[in-house]
Parts: sequence; C-alpha cells; structure tokens
Amino acid sequence: MMNEYKKELGWSVGRFVYQRGSSAPLHFMELQDFHVDSAQGMVETIVLRAIRTRLQSDLPAGKFFEDTKDTSWNHIAARIAAKIIMPDFQAGQHVRIVEIHSGIGVLFEALKLNLEHEGLQVFLDHIGIGTDEYRRQYEYIQSLDEHASRYLEEAEREDEIVRLCQRADLVVFNGAEALTHRGTQSIDLARIVAAMPKRLLVTSWVASNENETNRTTIKRRNVQLPIVSELCQILSPITEGTQPIGELTDGAFSDFFLPEPNYEDGKIRFAIACAGSDVSPLVDLRSAPFEFKSDFNGHL
Repeated sequence: MMNEYKKELGWSVGRFVYQRGSSAPLHFMELQDFHVDSAQGMVETIVLRAIRTRLQSDLPAGKFFEDTKDTSWNHIAARIAAKIIMPDFQAGQHVRIVEIHSGIGVLFEALKLNLEHEGLQVFLDHIGIGTDEYRRQYEYIQSLDEHASRYLEEAEREDEIVRLCQRADLVVFNGAEALTHRGTQSIDLARIVAAMPKRLLVTSWVASNENETNRTTIKRRNVQLPIVSELCQILSPITEGTQPIGELTDGAFSDFFLPEPNYEDGKIRFAIACAGSDVSPLVDLRSAPFEFKSDFNGHL
C-alpha cells in the first residue's frame, strides 16, 4: 500500500549551516517571523532615507523604490497623507502625527520624502504606537533624523492613546501593516473614530465579499479581513455619510496571502479611508505616480 503524503504550501527564511570544509548542508537555521518583518521594514526605511538625503538616487536604492512605490501600501498611503497635510500647513510649522500600528516607521519615512519633494519644509512630530518588538528599531532609525519621534507600546493605557489622537493634527491607523506582519489589529478602530480626530487616514486589506473574509497570510497567520461596507460603517460618525474609501485591486496585493482555490474572486484589495479632509482617495489613489524633480537628474 502506497503512503499518502499531504502537500502544504509554505515558506521559510533562514540560512544553511555547513560543517567546515563540507559542501553538504548540516542544519537549517530559520529566522523568526519578527526578524523577517523588521528586516523588510528596515530595508524600505533605509532606501527612503538614502533617497531623501540624495546619497544614493541611482541604483540599487532608486530602482527598489521605483519597483515598489505603487505596490507598497506604506508608500501609497504616504502620498495620500502628504495631500492631506499640504493645504493646511505652512513651512516651519509643526505637524503632530499619531500612527497606530506604525512598525518601524516606513510610512513616516515615505511621508517625509513626499513632503520634501513638494517643497513643504514642516517639522513632523511623530508618535508611533505598536508592540514592544518594534521599539528598538523604531527608536534607532528615527532618532537619526531632524524630525521629532517617540514610540509608545500599545499596552499603554488606551485612554492615553485616545487623548493623543484627539490632540494630533493627523491620525494614521495603519491596519494593513498590522494585518500583514501580525495578523491582527490589537487597537480598536472604532475607539479611535469615537475620539473624533481632526484628520484620520486608515489603511486596511479588504476582502471582495463577506464570504471571503477568512484568509491565511504567506506566514501562515489566519486573519479575518473586513469588507468595505464594514469600514464605512465604523467611519460613519466622522464621514458625514460620504463615501470615504478608495480601493486598489492590483494583483500584487494578493501576494501577501495564500491562494484560496475555492473562492470565487479571491483577490485582496487595498483600501484607504480619509476623514476630516477634502482629499478623495477615490481619485488620489490613482493619481500620477511619484516622480522626482529635475534636481535629481532624472535618476531613480
């Protein structure tokens, strides 16, 4: 009788260990998910920082940026955040930003690049909120910059986080970052909406319909995705009945999740919602891609 084997689709990142003088692998050392997540964020942040300082506007940093600027949710969201900020602030002013589920601050770095590209020299006061694992990386990379930053663990009292959101000029709820790297959003979006922030930007992965909300990430984390109507309902207290959500259905976004052959659609959509601003994500998500001004000599 033949043995039956069950095939599973998965992945692993790590390194092989070899005995001295041997070409045969002895052992495979798998990296923990957190190391992979933080390394990905660190690479994106360093690339953005390199372009900002113009130390490397040529390959490979610029090529990496060009290849990812329209498929990275942080880069896309940063362009929308810049559009929200620019009409209401002048050069030299301070802009207080609270970002929930910030990771090490990729969106923050991309926002700096967009504002500098547009010639708006404001001072950003950024508070990143997330898990303890990201604190050290966030504090290290963001301390090497002229903009103010500090990191709060989400285990802090929720009422303190709510007060920070009420005082902020812009609140970013980076749900896509949380769902991708952790599989869950530990801070309730409805509670943040109830705080009535002046300006709110929300990112999230959304399912095509209510029958396709259960998904598994490529890191084998089971997640429950919302659908657009659910996000609209949560945001309704501060959107005054308008349609605040824009969607992108680029197939690249589905690459973060395992395929579901039994789902009729199966695509993952990236959604951005805005409140407290005249920016329409329905239009601005599909605006012209980021292009460098001539002083970058056309190099990406």
